[in-house]
Amino acid sequence: MKIKKTFWNAVLKDDETAELSIYGDIVEEESIWGGSLDVAPIGFADALKSFGGKPFTLRINSNGGSVFAAHVIHNLIKSYAGKVTCIIDGLAASAATIIAVAADKIIMPANSMMMIHDPLVQINGAVNITDMEKMLEALRPIKDSIIAAYTKRCKISAEELSVLMTNSTWLTAKECLKIGLCDKVQGSVKPVIDGNFLVVNSIRHMLNDKDIEQIKNKMEVKNMNENKLKEIFKNVGSALGFKVSDAEEDTIAEIFANAKETNAEDATENVQNAVQAERQRILDLEALGGGSEAIDAIISHAKETGKTVDDVKPYIDIVREQEAKPKKAEQFVKNMLEDKENAGVEKISGAPVTALSEEEIIATRSKRMAEKLKNKFGGVK
Repeated sequence: MKIKKTFWNAVLKDDETAELSIYGDIVEEESIWGGSLDVAPIGFADALKSFGGKPFTLRINSNGGSVFAAHVIHNLIKSYAGKVTCIIDGLAASAATIIAVAADKIIMPANSMMMIHDPLVQINGAVNITDMEKMLEALRPIKDSIIAAYTKRCKISAEELSVLMTNSTWLTAKECLKIGLCDKVQGSVKPVIDGNFLVVNSIRHMLNDKDIEQIKNKMEVKNMNENKLKEIFKNVGSALGFKVSDAEEDTIAEIFANAKETNAEDATENVQNAVQAERQRILDLEALGGGSEAIDAIISHAKETGKTVDDVKPYIDIVREQEAKPKKAEQFVKNMLEDKENAGVEKISGAPVTALSEEEIIATRSKRMAEKLKNKFGGVK
């Protein structure tokens, strides 16, 4: 069952488990809350009420938003009867961290992050000194309330947290684990920088230049341009008739990284050279083919895994040698049969071979009989 769709989404997965996700900005606009901030607790409380006190998983991937709405949600989660496990599906920044620390347990995948900073106020139009002083006075207790939420689970002091907030600090999962902002590092996410946006699990988080530098210095993050180059490489490879392997994707990534010190023209040339080299690799492998199913299978596997001719030729030679043995035996038998036919062996009968014909044999026998009669009786009477 799904609850009314706002910036959160609550789902009863089965009789024993439930899930509530907060993706995107935490807002308090009229189109979301239906009037004013006063009704925010009602909507969120209804979502939690539908869980009936069952343990639930809170998933967060948010750049933050309204600190007031975040505090309302924090208090509702803290007062919930069941156990709450929070998973940071990429980023919990600003007000989203206030919600996260309300959970009984926080799990952060490797490469996920938290960002904490001083509360901000957006000024619309011109303000005077008195108005500015009122805003400053309002911001101080707001910061204190945020620090109070953190210190309930943090291992560092309120003063240290205050400094981190003033410096707008980005914290890796390991850093959060160290200071107590999370309880376990498990799994992983793959963040990508696209211009001034951090993209994690399909959610785009807008950053300033300072944020981007902090993130790049603290975590493994890929540049979206690199992914685009990989996509181009795959498309070119498909057009040329070969499949790009994971190993070749890493090669493209390395080319792009090395090209950062040069210029876009050099990067493009390097990619084109890599494409041409891959095309030649495929052609060289195909030249090894000889109609044998076993050899064709080896070549096909080599194409997909990035192997070269030098890698697979020894195995192909062995297969060819083994396949040649029955052919040699077959040729030997064939040669024997041809030799037998040419020698006229098939025309020889099983009867004894004599030098006289049948007529000559009868004549010889008659002559011998006549000689015996003559010797015995003195000739014919």
